[in-house]
Amino acid sequence: MTVLVIRKPTNLEQHGDLVRSQAASGGLGSSQLDLLTLAHEQHYKCVEKVREELRTLSIPYVEIQRGDVRPAGEYEAIISVGGDGTLLSASHSIEDRTPIIGFRSSDSSVGYLCAGDVTEVSRVLKSYKDGTLKYQDRHRIRAIVFKAENRSEVKTFPVLNDFLYTNSNPASTTRYKIHFQGKEETHKSSGLWLSTATGSTAAISAAGGQVLEPEDDRLQFVVRELYRYDNRNNQIVSGFFDQAGDSIEIENHCARGVLALDGERGVIRLMFGDRLKFERATPIRIAY
Repeated sequence: MTVLVIRKPTNLEQHGDLVRSQAASGGLGSSQLDLLTLAHEQHYKCVEKVREELRTLSIPYVEIQRGDVRPAGEYEAIISVGGDGTLLSASHSIEDRTPIIGFRSSDSSVGYLCAGDVTEVSRVLKSYKDGTLKYQDRHRIRAIVFKAENRSEVKTFPVLNDFLYTNSNPASTTRYKIHFQGKEETHKSSGLWLSTATGSTAAISAAGGQVLEPEDDRLQFVVRELYRYDNRNNQIVSGFFDQAGDSIEIENHCARGVLALDGERGVIRLMFGDRLKFERATPIRIAY
């Protein structure tokens, strides 16, 4: 069966003209352009290695760039070429047990979730071909957004790392009502992180969350920079939750709020009174 290859667009492809113009005018040093060029070359060396190995192994493939519409059809596996960001983006379209194989394509990319770099493409794809490649289940989370204005309900795609709920203006106070374990509190803060175990090593950890083992199925949240006005002894500041037991619900009291999905990979705009609930999503199989 065919595999789907998703490659990232490089920063040189996206910003090269601007950087060249700024370098030519003296507004930016040439070293930045050199770094973008090196990363671009390394990336496409890895892309070509993946193509070459798939052809050698007689594995049919369809290739697209991250951000393109996914071609219709069923795929035996998804191969992402870029870094963790590309793998995260690719994971959002997977609602079943289709495995994902990530390759870190340049020195400038982060590859925490990837199975290897350009030097390991042959080994990984040969293991995939002969059925010996190992996979690990990673748990995911999705949000249900209840829109106050028209009583509609929106479900997000499954998220592998985390959600950030906050005011649309990062310098403004995030105001909301939060429900957790039978308690209800009204908060003023910088918002909340809500994370899987995979995402626990990222932003939520810096905000005071607990780093979990990758296979841990717990979901956690951390309130960011809570303002304890009137000397209130707020109790809902962090914890673990799931849909079956300790569910968590947020009622947005910002004039304009946002729910960000896996960083910049998705944003839902929120109005006053919109409510958020979170639930487990289908786990995903990631090669390692």
